[in-house]
Amino acid sequence: MFCALPLELLKADPDAFTGRIFRFLNLPVQHPDTAQKSNTGWGALTVEGYRLTNGVIRSNPLGRPDPWAFRARAALTRRVDRIVPRRLHRASEQHKRETLKARIGDTFAQSNARLAQMVDINLKALGYG
Repeated sequence: MFCALPLELLKADPDAFTGRIFRFLNLPVQHPDTAQKSNTGWGALTVEGYRLTNGVIRSNPLGRPDPWAFRARAALTRRVDRIVPRRLHRASEQHKRETLKARIGDTFAQSNARLAQMVDINLKALGYG
């Protein structure tokens, strides 16, 4: 027996997401405090910039300490992420979504419909075609 939940449900309805987990485990439902966001990650443009340097700046494969260039890139990335306007990140994310939708089309429509039926979740409402 397993519990399958799309990550989009966590963002769309955190109470429903956690409720399903607790009910699956046969435990009393406890809802997290979602008033304050945590571990939000970088914006789309920041991630793209970071990825562009992955081939040049690498972490130490043998563990700590990481090379100075790796640490400097991480510090610079955090600073840049704070100053780039959120609207630019959102525009980049939207562009990526549209590009993926154009490439993928309805390739996964049948398998998504089967999955939605199996897990009893309206995947279309969560953005799955």
